[in-house]
Amino acid sequence: MRSPVSPVRSLTESGLLTALAVVFGLLTAYLPLLGFLVAFLLPLPFIVLIVRHGLRRGLMGFVVALALLAMLSTPFYSLTILLTYGVPGLVLGRGFQKEWRPWRAYGLATVISIAAVLVTLGIGFLMTGINPFTAQLDAYKSAFSDTEAAYAAMGVDTQASGVEAGEILSFMALLMPLSIAMVGVLSSAVGYALGARVLRRLGHRATEFPPFRQWRLPVAFFYTFGFGLVGVYWGSTYGIDALYTVALNVVIFTMIAGVVQGYSVLSFFMDRHRLGLLFRVPIYAFLLFNGVCLLLLSLAGIFDMAFDYRHRFARK
Repeated sequence: MRSPVSPVRSLTESGLLTALAVVFGLLTAYLPLLGFLVAFLLPLPFIVLIVRHGLRRGLMGFVVALALLAMLSTPFYSLTILLTYGVPGLVLGRGFQKEWRPWRAYGLATVISIAAVLVTLGIGFLMTGINPFTAQLDAYKSAFSDTEAAYAAMGVDTQASGVEAGEILSFMALLMPLSIAMVGVLSSAVGYALGARVLRRLGHRATEFPPFRQWRLPVAFFYTFGFGLVGVYWGSTYGIDALYTVALNVVIFTMIAGVVQGYSVLSFFMDRHRLGLLFRVPIYAFLLFNGVCLLLLSLAGIFDMAFDYRHRFARK
């Protein structure tokens, strides 16, 4: 067992970890390109704080970081960044502290992270009256317009590309809910992976995910995919736009999960046949950048959630 931490040391570590969270928040705001990547480090201070000094100290650090970041930037920004990336750190820290199973901690952190993003968007709408989805779409339109104007100045015919840009923007507008979900998925995944590594370096127990070749996502994705396809069909056939948008996002999200599962199945069989990285990397890359193969891989992964190819072949 670890020796108890003195109150002075506990307070000092809590202050340093809270300050680190504030630094990450400021870097996220003021680094033009790397800020997005730095944001994924924000869960780490809260994970370590809760594991080493308890949930109460972690919540106090979160509140202090929120206040400091609000004074150094803006209140709305501090609330946005800490709700989006800091809250998963609180959940994951509690999971590591209580030694939850990896999928339970990650799943709960993802759900709460997505809810936090929705709360952030709702607060932004109430404060400014601006629909965040519309604002983001306007930003995309502006970027496409600037690019089109640059090509037109060089004498390039942009009529066809303008039509394609309009179609892309329409599709991106439909997938706004998916982008929100992916923020929660990625922030929780990176937070768990980095948190487990840092905690082990500090001498704490941190349960890892099973090897990638053994990953098996919930069978609920298989049924969700089927219901999503039905929703897309009904929404497009009967002109129910809301149903079509929700179902389309569900289908694509499920297919992304299918890609992960498909790669896991592929990794299992490559291990079974003892293929090295020299063969694996080109195969992985080919599947990733070939649309048809990636679709087939996704479908294979979705069906594996229900039929479990690995165990069937392993028994043989």
